[in-house]
Parts: sequence; structure tokens; C-alpha cells
Amino acid sequence: MPPDYSSFQAGAVTYPLPVANGIGGIGASLLRDADSSVFFVLEFFTAVLQRHIGPKFQAEAITAGASMIQNAVGDVIPFDPEPYLLSRHTNFPLLSASRKSMKFDDSLGKRLSISDIEVTYCLPPVTAGEAERLTPILKSVVDVIDNRTEQGMDPLYTPTGSTLGGNVWELAGVARAEVKNATFGSLEASDDVFFPCVVITLELAEQAATSLTELENFTGANVHEDLAHPDGTETTILDVVAFNTYHPGPDIVSLAPTSGTKAGGTAVTLTGTGFIVGTTPIVIFGGQRARNVVVASVTSVTCVTPDHTAYTTALVDVEIINVDGQSDTLVAGYSFTTP
Repeated sequence: MPPDYSSFQAGAVTYPLPVANGIGGIGASLLRDADSSVFFVLEFFTAVLQRHIGPKFQAEAITAGASMIQNAVGDVIPFDPEPYLLSRHTNFPLLSASRKSMKFDDSLGKRLSISDIEVTYCLPPVTAGEAERLTPILKSVVDVIDNRTEQGMDPLYTPTGSTLGGNVWELAGVARAEVKNATFGSLEASDDVFFPCVVITLELAEQAATSLTELENFTGANVHEDLAHPDGTETTILDVVAFNTYHPGPDIVSLAPTSGTKAGGTAVTLTGTGFIVGTTPIVIFGGQRARNVVVASVTSVTCVTPDHTAYTTALVDVEIINVDGQSDTLVAGYSFTTP
């Protein structure tokens, strides 16, 4: 059996979970530390809804006399809102996101967890006259979330009003995001109070890393296979011995440049030996994965530094992990500076 690795990563979450200094610093919520994708869904969609439907929706609400609607998103919650809709602490319109199910897929050679995230956008109880003016916004909510989910996979897209940087879904450790369906109707908090709403199912595929620090190395194997043919003849593949001797582990000698802003986006070249051309290794700067990793040659790897704004300004280790699990770390090799 493989060893019990000291750490591993699933999506944007690294285990063991931080006790005090989470991804958002001291006092970071458990939601952000333990389920970062739901956190990013809420913050991202809040920003895009405020921008794309906010002014028009507020104008219609004022005209209709719906004084309880002051903004495109009045409250944000990370759970199914239906049991809580009558609470005096709930503000409308209400945006919620909750993880409903997970399945796992290893078919592409990567460990993916594929989750259904249920996103609910809920209006307050409205009169018939208010409904005629206000409920069409529910369809626009679907349009915005569907379109911006695609845009969020673009590394150059940054939603106005959000504290998140570019490449929104990659920041959340999401390999793919897609709106699957939307259901219009109402949420019933009691027998006679109905809340117009739309429920959207969002599929997120998050990639898991077996370990960030101690991947098990492949130490070689003998391969022997006899292939039987219908005519009775056989073909034997000769033994392949100690396979990994042809792919020695990587060795990082230097970086250029050796510093860049915490906002990320700095192009960095790793110089060393043992890089495998034609593969895509994992490069990690201070616990965060680099983007656009390319093996230019057996001695050179290029990449783009990740966003590091949630962490302190400091020297960080730089690690490269080859596809065969062999790795090397350049201790305190890169410095994230304040933008």
C-alpha cells in the first residue's frame, strides 16, 4: 500500500485544513477553507448579476413599488434556502449555492470529482402586478450565469465588482464548469407564501492532486507479455527492466525571474534537468499551481505564476512534479511581492 501522504489537494482545498491561517487569512470562513468552489460560485455570480441585471432590475422594482428590492442580490448564502425563507434575517433577492452530489471520473488519467452545484435565485413574495414586472428577471439570471460561466474559464476575464482576479474557475481548482439545466417556479416556505425563483444546476469538475509534498516514485518494473494469435502462433514482448532509469527525476537549478507580484501572471522559466518533453508536469509556487506549464526541453520548463493575493508576501518554495511522480523542490526559490 502507498504511504499516508502528509498532504493532498482536491480542487482548491488543501488538506490538512488550516487551523487559523486559511486561504483568506486569519478568520477565513470554513466555507472558503473547505469548499472553495461554492465560495467562488457565490462571489463570482454575485458580481456578474450586480453588473449585468442590477440597474435595470432596481429601476423596475422602484416602478413596481417593491421597496424590499434594493439590489440585484440582497443576500448570499451557501445552503438550500427553502427552510429559511421566512427568517427575518433573509434579504431579497436571494442567491444561494449548495453542493448536491459528487461523482468521480478517472477515465482521462486524472482524478476528477464532478459535482452538481445547485444555484438558486429567489425573489420575495410579490403581488400579481409586481410579478408581471419583476419575474422576467429570472430568465435573465439564467442567461447571465450561463454566459459568464463560460467566460469564467477564460484566463483574461475578470468580473467587474468581484474581488476575484482573472481565470476565475482555475482559482477555484475547477477544470470545467457548465450550466446543465434551469427550473423556473417557486419555493414554498409555507402553505400560502410563495417565493418566485429559478433553480440552476451547475456542473463543476475539480481536479485532485494525490499529494503536494510526497508523491510515491515509480521504482521500475519488469514487463513481460505473450500475445496469442488465432492461428496459434505467439509473439513475445521482451522484458522492459527498470523503466524509470530512462526518466530520471527532475532537478530545478534556477528560476528566471525570481520574483513577481502576488497578483500572479508572471512568466517564469525553470532551468534544470530531467524534464520530460511532451508531458505536462505540475509546478507549484508556495502551495498554488502555476498555469500554462510547457516543457520546452529536457532542461527548460516555462509557466505562469498563480494568483497569491490571499497569502502573505514571502519567499516560497517552487516544486515540479513529473508525470511519473518524481519531483524536486527549489527551497525559497521565488518571492511574491506586493503589487
